[in-house]
Amino acid sequence: MERRTLFSSASVGPDINISRSSHSEAEGAITIDPTNPSRMFVLANDASGGLFSSYSTDRGKTWHNKIIADGRTSLPQACCDPSASFDQFGNLFISYVGDVSGVFVCLSMDGGKDFKLLKKITNNDADQPTLATGPGTKAGTGSVWITYSDDNQDITVSGATVSGKNSIGSFSSPKTISGAVGNFGDIAIGPAGQVIVGWQDNTSDQHATNLFDSVDPDGLGPKGFGKPIKIARSNVGGFDRIPAQNMRSIDAELGFAWDRSSSRHRGRIYAVYTDETPDESNNTDIYLRYSDNSGASWSSAKKVNDDNTTNSQFLPRIAIDQTTGNIAMSWYDARNAGSKNQDVEVYAAYSTDGGLTISKNIKVSDGKSNAIRAGTDFQFGDYTGLAFYKGSFFPLWADNSTSLGRNPRANVMDMATAEVVLT
Repeated sequence: MERRTLFSSASVGPDINISRSSHSEAEGAITIDPTNPSRMFVLANDASGGLFSSYSTDRGKTWHNKIIADGRTSLPQACCDPSASFDQFGNLFISYVGDVSGVFVCLSMDGGKDFKLLKKITNNDADQPTLATGPGTKAGTGSVWITYSDDNQDITVSGATVSGKNSIGSFSSPKTISGAVGNFGDIAIGPAGQVIVGWQDNTSDQHATNLFDSVDPDGLGPKGFGKPIKIARSNVGGFDRIPAQNMRSIDAELGFAWDRSSSRHRGRIYAVYTDETPDESNNTDIYLRYSDNSGASWSSAKKVNDDNTTNSQFLPRIAIDQTTGNIAMSWYDARNAGSKNQDVEVYAAYSTDGGLTISKNIKVSDGKSNAIRAGTDFQFGDYTGLAFYKGSFFPLWADNSTSLGRNPRANVMDMATAEVVLT
């Protein structure tokens, strides 16, 4: 695979069109199997109904596509909002919102070729469920957790112990976090099985919002989640319309990564989000903070995007390489769009020193995508994907650029990725 070297410590491979579909995909999740890093999996919303799924056995060079949860398979029919994660045993978990209601968690033991239903977490309406895997509370075990905003916008969580391949305990009854009301959050698991959940409180309009976290210090143990802690304030509300996403809108899209590696920053939690300065200016930027005391307090904000424009950056994602402790961030970026502020590319950056310094930004996508040209209300969706393992990270995004090869229909959003290698 030919690479174009950007600077001495990173290179980015060619864009790969994963879905090659005649209908649009967006809101993708991507994950790498730590027991076999050649094995990867992608899951995304699909405009034809159900979920687009794809697995790779050669580190993302080739992909094998299938529509699942479309009412024609054994899985309950999906509406949207997919999430996916491999765990330390090679189990692949996915979650999604049901076509009518509810949140479902499913399991694959063959890297995404086949799935079985594990649990319907709730029968009620829910939004943006997010799934995470990591260590369990007891040594030698793992855990799988899911968080979502329920029909009352209460932030709700459920978790289960994992003791090995295809050995998953019962999920706990969904519990709401006291004082946590909002949406568009994330979840991460710490080195001792601790769990952090985040959200924003303004979910209805374009105006400012507060970003919060709550931590359960013993995960599946008896202590439960603590009082919400304010991380930051953002001028990006729950439905903030910008030129590049003028119908679907964007949110602050808070995301977490928790260092479980043996690096000197082991235990550090990272938070990434979008802010806008000044409010309603469409000058949105990506910011990074970190916490060394399990989310009780946070560092000052560091701007991630290094452009000098007033155009939009939005829908960030963060991932950590648990073999090194390095972090990567990716996002949609309109810095080269000119005055219309609509055409976007995908950019990324990384940090190898615990977030103290951030690399020069890397342009990952070959071409410019345009959500208005796609002609769908869904546009780019609500989030992007990112996976990072053993020195390589893979952003995942919706792309309708003319540069993306093997797109069978003009203007349709395909799922695309590229490998960025830290050398």
